[in-house]
Amino acid sequence: MKSSTRKIIRVGKKSYAVVIPKKWLHFLGVYPGSPVYVVMNDDGTITVAPLKTSASTPAKLGAHATLSTLTADDRSITKVVLALYSAGLSSLTIDGSASWDLASLPQELARVERVDGRALISFRELKADPREVLENMVRKVREAFRLLSENLEKLSPELWNEIHRIESELDVMAHLVLRLAIRKLIVETLKKGLESETLVQSVLDVSVAKLLEDLSDCIDRSAHRIEEYSTISRDYKSLLTKVSDLSSDVMMCYLHRCSVDDVLLNLSKASKLREELKELMSVSASPLQTLLSEIEVAITLVEDLLEATLVLAYG
Repeated sequence: MKSSTRKIIRVGKKSYAVVIPKKWLHFLGVYPGSPVYVVMNDDGTITVAPLKTSASTPAKLGAHATLSTLTADDRSITKVVLALYSAGLSSLTIDGSASWDLASLPQELARVERVDGRALISFRELKADPREVLENMVRKVREAFRLLSENLEKLSPELWNEIHRIESELDVMAHLVLRLAIRKLIVETLKKGLESETLVQSVLDVSVAKLLEDLSDCIDRSAHRIEEYSTISRDYKSLLTKVSDLSSDVMMCYLHRCSVDDVLLNLSKASKLREELKELMSVSASPLQTLLSEIEVAITLVEDLLEATLVLAYG
């Protein structure tokens, strides 16, 4: 505990102040102009505490916030940081962040440096359009599917790790899309009232982001199964490649608002893939059923994406 004897000084006609050592302020991560809590305790003492960003203390737009030591995993810390970015913070200090992998934070969103065991984050200009993040998510999912379908014969641990890394990125991106979509919806509503088109687009973007995240999880688990089984028959490879190709078409269909006819055509393709899947399930050995279950989940997610695309097409 640090202590010091200080004198009370007058500030204006009705207020008084205590001078706080500069080193103490730096230790707390507050600066001239930073908001603080001042609490009169029941025992007669006065507590002055920095305004932390937490669930009970929302950050002000354009402000600086300081987070105390975080012991969570990299992904959880990154999600907290992205939530504060979406809230409109301009900068952030994280104490005790020496173990946090800075690479987990998208570089296009912030500049990060470490100073004396702290992470100092300067957020770039807030872009409240989740569509840009969605487009990046689509590229990532297509890349994961490509890695899987093109390397079924030789799925090395390195390739699986790359697919797993993409899955982790998509988890973070889906988290960001949710917050940006909510922010955009609120801002647009305050500007010109709630419009049905804005509402539908925001809800769909959040839903599609979650579907893409789930699809990347499915790809990640499939890669793990394939690596586990070592040898996969030609029928499995063919079906998985078809699902990969269809998912790519459907994701681009959503982004570019394809016609209703195109959506229905892709739904028909998904139904045919489900029939192929049923045939394989009826003759497959038990260990491979888990892989087929993952393929079934992937087909279901593609169909869900098509439903979202259909809503856009009719809109």
